Amino acid sequence: MISSRRIGLRPSVEVRVLAEPFAVVGQQAARGVGVQIAAFDAAAFDEPSTKAAAKLVADWGAQGSILVVLHDSEERAALSFRNLDQVRAVLPVTGVGVVDVIAAANVLASPQAIDALTARATGEPATQEEAA
Repeated sequence: MISSRRIGLRPSVEVRVLAEPFAVVGQQAARGVGVQIAAFDAAAFDEPSTKAAAKLVADWGAQGSILVVLHDSEERAALSFRNLDQVRAVLPVTGVGVVDVIAAANVLASPQAIDALTARATGEPATQEEAA
């Protein structure tokens, strides 16, 4: 099952999320540059697994560097992606800046991280879950 939603960034970016663990779909060109933005289920990484992270990236087919953005509570997923050659950086939502996103050819983020980034971009207060 695929769900999609728009996030409050300009230009408007649509992120589509496949409801299966370790699956990634969805891409959007941002400002005419071929940046792909995809979401994945970070909760599926109940144990760190570089092998599973490598398979997810390979199945996605992203070309170029990848910025992985995660919520602070998603440490196991962070440990899974940190040693992949294609991954430029694994950053928590609170550590992501505009330059990080612009410099990356691809952005891979958890839905929880996307929600927190959207809240930051629109000036909305963080929810209790995001603040944790």
